[in-house]
Amino acid sequence: LESSHDEIEKKFANMLSHGAITPLSVGGDHSITLPILRALRKKVEEPLALIHIDAHADTGDAYLGSRFHHGAPFKVATDEGLIDPKRTIQIGIRGSLAHPEQWQFSKDSGMKVISMEEVG
Repeated sequence: LESSHDEIEKKFANMLSHGAITPLSVGGDHSITLPILRALRKKVEEPLALIHIDAHADTGDAYLGSRFHHGAPFKVATDEGLIDPKRTIQIGIRGSLAHPEQWQFSKDSGMKVISMEEVG
């Protein structure tokens, strides 16, 4: 997974090096967001603002011995200083019945969480 992340980061860094290109990434495995954020963060002076539309917060901790997985990109991005949680909004979050505490990191770090119930 980490070698795939390296390749994705390099591809986005290459796109960004052309200046006028602003990539938009939608869909795919959630773990690919992390290398995209890494590439974007290298182009700006401060942590990024983020609009995250999804059913899950993706702010989980290590899972099966790895912190790099589909359920953790925004926690890792916060930990690495890639995103500013106080300028991050998560929309449509309905959480996980198996891990209800997953919302806790979002809220504790300052992310604005709008639940699916609030949207609908």
